[in-house]
Amino acid sequence: MLFIMPMFIYTLIVPVRKRVSVIKLIRKASSVFIIGLLTASSGAALTENLERCEHSYGIDERIVRFGVPLGQTIFMPGAGG
Repeated sequence: MLFIMPMFIYTLIVPVRKRVSVIKLIRKASSVFIIGLLTASSGAALTENLERCEHSYGIDERIVRFGVPLGQTIFMPGAGG
């Protein structure tokens, strides 16, 4: 439940703010979600996530290289003090 709610909310907020189709967003992000769920490893999903953010979403490489690893570390269970 803790995983599903943020994913559900995120897929509703992003299309409204960025005027993107929900179906397009889910298609572009599905490979990252599948790798993360099947391998249960954020490290395995990191490379796919970096590639998707740069190429599929068109986010600047500097922002991706800083923001994605930072976000994965912050939201990693058990990493907080």
